[in-house]
Amino acid sequence: MAALVSPKYPPHLTPDQLDFLLSNIKDWSIFNGLAVRPTQAFVPQELDSSRSLATTAPVTLFPSLFPRSCFEEARAIQCAYNTLYAAIARDEDWLRKVVEELSDVDDFIASLWGVHLAAKREGYVQDLSLGIFRSDYMVHRDPNDPQAGSRIKQVEFNTIASSFGGLSAKVSALHRYLYDINAYVQLAPLIRPSTMPLNPSIEAISDGLYTAHKAYGNSKSGHLQLRCILFIVQDPENNVFDQYAISSRLQIHYQIPVFRLCFASIFDRTSVPSDSPLRPLLYRPAHAPSDTYEVTTLYFRAGYSPTEYSSPEAWKARLHLERSAAIKCPSILTHLAGSKKIQQILATPSSPYLERFLSGTSYADYVDRIRSTFAAIYPLDGTPAGQQAITIAKDRDKCRGYVMKPQREGGGNNIYGAKIPAFLASLGEDEKNYKGHILMELIEPPALQNAIFRNGEVQSGEVIGELGVYGVCLWTSRDTQGVTVPVLENKEAGFLLRTKGRESEEGGVAAGFGAVDSVISQPITTKLAPSPSAHRNAAQEGASSPRKRKEPHRSLRASTKERLSDTYRRRSSANERVRLSWSASGKLIQGSRSQPANLWNPVNSSIFTNQVTKVCQRGQEKGQDNNADLPVARRNHGNTVRDCNYKHQRQSNVRRALSPPNITPKATKQAGSYTPTLALAAVAPPHLTRMSPTPSLAATSDIPSKRPTTPAQDLESGGSPHRLQQRRSSCSASSKNSSLPGHSNDPSSLPWDPSHPCYPHPNPHIPLSSPVYHDTRIIRIPRDWMVAGDIAPTFSNTYPEILEPWVSEQDFRELIKEVNERLVATFSPFGWRAWVDLILGLLTGWIWEDAGFAGVKQGCKEVESFIESWNGRKMDKADEETELVRAIPLRRTGYLCLDIQIPDPHVGLVESRADSKAEAGEGVT
Repeated sequence: MAALVSPKYPPHLTPDQLDFLLSNIKDWSIFNGLAVRPTQAFVPQELDSSRSLATTAPVTLFPSLFPRSCFEEARAIQCAYNTLYAAIARDEDWLRKVVEELSDVDDFIASLWGVHLAAKREGYVQDLSLGIFRSDYMVHRDPNDPQAGSRIKQVEFNTIASSFGGLSAKVSALHRYLYDINAYVQLAPLIRPSTMPLNPSIEAISDGLYTAHKAYGNSKSGHLQLRCILFIVQDPENNVFDQYAISSRLQIHYQIPVFRLCFASIFDRTSVPSDSPLRPLLYRPAHAPSDTYEVTTLYFRAGYSPTEYSSPEAWKARLHLERSAAIKCPSILTHLAGSKKIQQILATPSSPYLERFLSGTSYADYVDRIRSTFAAIYPLDGTPAGQQAITIAKDRDKCRGYVMKPQREGGGNNIYGAKIPAFLASLGEDEKNYKGHILMELIEPPALQNAIFRNGEVQSGEVIGELGVYGVCLWTSRDTQGVTVPVLENKEAGFLLRTKGRESEEGGVAAGFGAVDSVISQPITTKLAPSPSAHRNAAQEGASSPRKRKEPHRSLRASTKERLSDTYRRRSSANERVRLSWSASGKLIQGSRSQPANLWNPVNSSIFTNQVTKVCQRGQEKGQDNNADLPVARRNHGNTVRDCNYKHQRQSNVRRALSPPNITPKATKQAGSYTPTLALAAVAPPHLTRMSPTPSLAATSDIPSKRPTTPAQDLESGGSPHRLQQRRSSCSASSKNSSLPGHSNDPSSLPWDPSHPCYPHPNPHIPLSSPVYHDTRIIRIPRDWMVAGDIAPTFSNTYPEILEPWVSEQDFRELIKEVNERLVATFSPFGWRAWVDLILGLLTGWIWEDAGFAGVKQGCKEVESFIESWNGRKMDKADEETELVRAIPLRRTGYLCLDIQIPDPHVGLVESRADSKAEAGEGVT
């Protein structure tokens, strides 16, 4: 066993911290479907005879460390693996040679091949095959070489019933939720959004099934039939909620009927018309036998174990499905391609088959990368390598570093170490009986520390992890000119991390050996960062030098400022720049912390408008600041900043009324509806970017009062009536040269306060104690009433240029366009779904809506899913600077605005000449 990666991870928890963590894990898991049916060992059958109970799925309390390079490599080569196994399943002649070698000693493999031959004699009517694969890896470190790096080694490749695609995404969401509620406060420097990759397995796997459903085409039964996807499942099935995560998305997102059918009930509920040459598979639900559905796709979550074929009728049922027109996931040939013998043949060092199957594809140059993932695997046959492996397997000392595997799927089938000689003896003296197994060197993963919550108990200690990467591949077996593997769909589809105790030999969660986990993508040598108290001590020791102060995300702050500096340096004027920064309350510099309630509405509660009129420092000339590269709010360590005079003005409705509107929407009538056409494309922070038009205050602030107000009555402005009148005059003057009436081309006409579109607000979506709170800001995208009026909440597509370092204008506009279109479709009262919901709501006393069946609620969920997928795409491209960028779900803002989280930009302002003269007492002309 390799040395521990980080003996300090995870940290020790107090009883109160552990109770807080467990209570949230249990409640969140049941609420969100991260659950399983309890085993009889946990809940006896007599206490749950109806199988109505559910319990939290086995999960880890903390996400587990995983080397980033290994994690990224495993995901990067998955599409190449998909192509490889699609090519193997398509090469019937090559598979036949492998199967014939196993048929003498493995009746199960022989029977599967017999099903294929029977379907082939009748003639296949479906050319398409769908594979939902999972390639499992462990991190390997040579125990004899402490300087050796970490590499991934493949444990196995699964081609049938690749489970936990649903729960794996949910446990990633669980750990992110625990992070959001500050349950991981001790690990804040290590656990953060950038190190916890999003897991798209639910979306990607269900999208793959939807792609197959579409590829099936029109009905093949001769008349219009409802079409569905059919899950073939076990009975009883403890892992039912994992499957429901996939099926529910197909039903909700794509409105595809999805049914579950036990393997033993195939003949009872399905049929193939004898008079139809296309052989469609028809399904009749038990609850509605009068309804008939045509099955487009069969998704096997059963049928992989010999125990499920206990009678000839079971094999006839498998043939019944195989000969039908439904797209199989997997087909018999794809099922056979996942046998351990295939893995052994590919892993043979001198094997030419990788080149054979991948040549002519876009993954021909991946051969060496795939080969590097193979562990040493040996046959147990009459070949020289097989004879050497048999000698090792019979030696009680040499066999300890090996595992013996049969041609089976599911957990609990492998034979480990010292148990191998006795198992070989049970097979008899004839070594031909050994051919149904392979011998594989044990992988040496580095041990980790973690805690597993299973069946209501917490077990802590050393653990090891096994990473599975999902892949979705749809291909055709029909002959095509010049195409070796005609793949129609090929993508990586998320991941699964299973964690087990170091002493456990198997890792299957459903088999009772492991737990579902999520990934902290880190270099494997990562050391736990100092605790917050250590940061405070370091800050006190280095008080005389602010640059030595420790703080979370320091490198992120520095890189963010450098990037912003590079972005704006070309645009800003040569005038003196004064940097602004906000404390947790949104105040400048030395303001005391405001009440927490004020943070949730910074526009209405912000006391200051962050207008800096003068910076003075003892011993320096006016306008100079030796600590300009540090946030102003952080410069008061060691009394570096001693005497500063800042002038603030409070936001007021009067000043808003005095500021003229800066945008005039032009409505064009198209097909009976009005679509706003804005003359404004983007808006920039004042004095930081080009002098482009700026958005309307009406779009970003409260509606100005119609009651006339004189400057002398504006007692909250903090400025003189002369100053207000002066601003009003300058705005009016600049409007004369605008391309639109009332439109100012001078950004200074838009006050720099929380109503400005580029104003970085404090982040109300993060706990105040989280380091992310201090490192992020919110850019608010306001509602745009000109898109759909008050029919639906829609948002302005005016691009705040402060987003430019992280979100391109194209990405921003695509986000707004998609969100607006989905919201209009969701909330429109003129669609047929709205009328159906209205009628059903009236008939059921609004129980229809309370139960969540209304189209509005489903549409809102789809909008939230789209925003999460947009965030996922941003995270996939994230580096250290963009790791915190994400769009906040609309339910968090009540659909009043769309919040985009960005790193703290530390925006700089140029002191206006007018303000400088006014401060000096000079007149302004």
